[in-house]
Amino acid sequence: MDREFHYYIMYYLARKAGLSENDCYLLSYSNQMTDDNTSVYKIKSKKENYENYISQTMNILKPQNKLMRIYLCFHFIPGDYQKSCAYRKDGKLHLLTTTPNSTLAQDFLLTALRSKNIYRIGIATHAYADSWAHQNFVGCNDYVNSNKQILGLLIPNIGHADFIQKPDIVSLTWKDKRLIPSHQEINNQERVLSAAKHIFLILTAYSQGKEIQNLDDIVNNKNDSSWQVVEKELKDALGPVFTFIKNSIDLKNKRMEGYNKLLKNNFEQYESTRWFNEAVDIHVKGLKDKPVKFGQSSFIPDVYTMKENFESSHWYKFQEAVKEHQAYAKEKIKPRIEQMEFVGF
Repeated sequence: MDREFHYYIMYYLARKAGLSENDCYLLSYSNQMTDDNTSVYKIKSKKENYENYISQTMNILKPQNKLMRIYLCFHFIPGDYQKSCAYRKDGKLHLLTTTPNSTLAQDFLLTALRSKNIYRIGIATHAYADSWAHQNFVGCNDYVNSNKQILGLLIPNIGHADFIQKPDIVSLTWKDKRLIPSHQEINNQERVLSAAKHIFLILTAYSQGKEIQNLDDIVNNKNDSSWQVVEKELKDALGPVFTFIKNSIDLKNKRMEGYNKLLKNNFEQYESTRWFNEAVDIHVKGLKDKPVKFGQSSFIPDVYTMKENFESSHWYKFQEAVKEHQAYAKEKIKPRIEQMEFVGF
């Protein structure tokens, strides 16, 4: 899913679930920042330098083990590959196939909720939501991801690269001909609403201070009718589904108007560099005057130093949550990797 879900819809869901306004912002920003955290920085300090860990990369030519540590932990959580939603036309099964609301995806989110770390909850809900959008793909270079079209033959079979952005566009309908005929018609809006329902009900339970033991118990509670109102409002904002990507720009503008209406035009807009600029001074080599911010110089910034508030900044807390999530997810995924006899994960 893209920013429409990871920031705007997440902000709305968190607010409707009863989280504080500050937590709504931190959760949704962390959710979207999981996609935008693509650069490794070495931040200088008088005491000890700091280096972050990326949670996304656009460089699909990275070594396989490095790609898998990112994609499997944050975007393509290995799922319950024997579920019917993963049935393929060729009959193949893959240990790393992503499936919606999978056992591991629930584990990662439940662990984050128990930590009560709002940044980590934002990261985990990103991965959890992606288990719907990225279902039936694997987070490595493998033939099961292949679209077998002309374009697909030119692109490495990593994630949904062969299908470009089709799985992430919130109201697109498309065909996935890798699957059995009865599963080939894909309606992204249905996936969005299913993911939103799960996340809304889970966040509601969390905001109410309930002790959460099993996520399915919360989502399957037939006595909870709160989702009905949220679902109607979301459907109105999402608008019609469409088949051709070229229609998406105009419809996206209308959807953005809908999200702003849902949030009553009273929320923090997303700026991908805000947290970084609040925590880090950027010095451009050869310039001795005051530090710059991203976008203020045509030079490439090459020296980063901590501001006084660094360790209390949102950027630092988010990066530490990324490391915690990645370390936990990696250990949980490792048995599957070992079963595949893959070396170097």
